[in-house]
Amino acid sequence: MSAKVIEELKVDYQTTFGSPAGQRVLDNLAKVCFINTIESAYAGDTNETMFRLGCQEVFRIICLHLGLTTAQLAELYMPGRNTLRGRETNG
Repeated sequence: MSAKVIEELKVDYQTTFGSPAGQRVLDNLAKVCFINTIESAYAGDTNETMFRLGCQEVFRIICLHLGLTTAQLAELYMPGRNTLRGRETNG
């Protein structure tokens, strides 16, 4: 992934979630993605647990794009790295 694409993604995430409306959506996603809730991601059955962990992963990726610099994101997207679950990598 090129530095230009990463920079554009960072701006897109900030535009999407940086407004008051975007913050409300992010707050809601935190609730429905089992982030900072009493209810654990670990459910009684494996399929439900995997679903909940997947929800948490999506939330974490959004937060990564909001909190890291473009250079830090570029390092995460480097070929051969598996940091973002193999997306755009050889991992």
